[in-house]
Amino acid sequence: IEKLEEEVRQKAKIDKENAEIARKNREYDKAIGLMKGENSNNYAQAKKIFQSLSGWKDSDERKAECDRIIHELVAKEKELKAEKEQQEELARKKAEESARKTKLVLKIATPIFIVGIIFVVILTSVIIPNNKYNEAIKLMDAGEYKTAIARFEKLNGHKDSEEKIVECKNILNE
Repeated sequence: IEKLEEEVRQKAKIDKENAEIARKNREYDKAIGLMKGENSNNYAQAKKIFQSLSGWKDSDERKAECDRIIHELVAKEKELKAEKEQQEELARKKAEESARKTKLVLKIATPIFIVGIIFVVILTSVIIPNNKYNEAIKLMDAGEYKTAIARFEKLNGHKDSEEKIVECKNILNE
């Protein structure tokens, strides 16, 4: 019976050791699985697992490898962040420059546009009617009263064109 009890204890001890080996292998495989890609958090988890498995297989070497890769990834992440910030700053400066140029163009173009509108208004309401009025006066002075009347009528009351129409008609009726 004692021999049987000893065999049972030995079997239980071996089963316990095998269970521990299986657990360590699962943890080890899990850590190996985490050591993929470029996520520093995954490597940090793997490092923690390897640390808990110190002395098991090549866990100590894998922990050191995780440390090295974490260091590289963190440096790379910092570099990418700095590059992104630099690009954002460059984009912000370009936007500011574009806005400044737009303001400058508007500061120059707006007065030119306003002067253009004023010129068109003056041209159409003063200069052209005055020229037509002066042409009608020349026709009247040249004795071409019917043509002068037609020109004065087109002026729609500009200056004293209505009086000039009456004057031309009076001269024609004499």
